[in-house]
Amino acid sequence: MEIIAIAKGRVQGVFFRSFVNQLAHSMKLKGYVKNLDDGDVEIVANGTDDMIAEFLEVIKAKKDPYGIYVESLSWEETKENEYSGFEKL
Repeated sequence: MEIIAIAKGRVQGVFFRSFVNQLAHSMKLKGYVKNLDDGDVEIVANGTDDMIAEFLEVIKAKKDPYGIYVESLSWEETKENEYSGFEKL
């Protein structure tokens, strides 16, 4: 399963991409995370249905002392692509 997600809130300039990158690596997901020009963050992740569900739940709940606050996280299933790993773009 592959999803494309958009995280809104305080997600740029607060190490959110690093958090998502580390989480994806620990879960052996493939894809990428990148900042968007409008202040949101795009996440593309490829893995099993259970892994993706857990990944999204952890991201939705993320709040920390650096100021990360995920106000909303929307996603949709997308066509699967081939990724060699997970990248922070």
